[in-house]
Amino acid sequence: MKRTFRLPEKVKVCFFRCRFFYAVLCSAILFVMMEIANRNSRLFQMDWRISLVNIITYLIVITALWLMTGKWGTGCAVCSFLFTVFGIINLYSLDFRWMPISTRDIHSVKTAWNVLDAYQISLDKRVVFVLALGSVLFLGSVFLWNLERGRKKRTLKIWGVQMAGGAAGIALFFYVCYFGPGSLIPQGGIGWTWEESYHNYGFLGTSVEVASQSVNKVKPPAGY
Repeated sequence: MKRTFRLPEKVKVCFFRCRFFYAVLCSAILFVMMEIANRNSRLFQMDWRISLVNIITYLIVITALWLMTGKWGTGCAVCSFLFTVFGIINLYSLDFRWMPISTRDIHSVKTAWNVLDAYQISLDKRVVFVLALGSVLFLGSVFLWNLERGRKKRTLKIWGVQMAGGAAGIALFFYVCYFGPGSLIPQGGIGWTWEESYHNYGFLGTSVEVASQSVNKVKPPAGY
């Protein structure tokens, strides 16, 4: 008979109890992964406060999914998968047009798909690194999700309190760090070059600002 490898129960229990810290670790790794996917040569010279804001922003995305599903594994798995895909697409975007992806590209997806045949796609070490690191995070997240299955579900009252508290905390964070006066991530989006913003303020930090500008479109002047 073949023997199947099983983790000791104590390891599973410890991993389950530390699921929030896994989400924090996942956020930190996603931050590093996306900066590498954005070819950020200033990663280790960034202001630690800016790095922390970016990491917390990744954690907020994971937390939002946890608030909706009640499982940290779901939030970590979804974010690991999506940001791995975004990271790989971003690397090719930098190769082909020397610009990172953003919400502004939503309107040009069809055009990009039509001209994709004109380019030769190849694997380089950065793509392999992002894919490998993202896969490890995803597998760890799926393992955590399996541990969370069958656990006692939240009551409607607890879920309501968590949603209210989470929404208030997220709103306060974005106001202080992104949209309020004296925010750590300055408003204004991309400056003279995209590297100026993305490499100084992080991929996700700048992406939030660019996304907000995409929503708040500039109105044309009278008679334009």
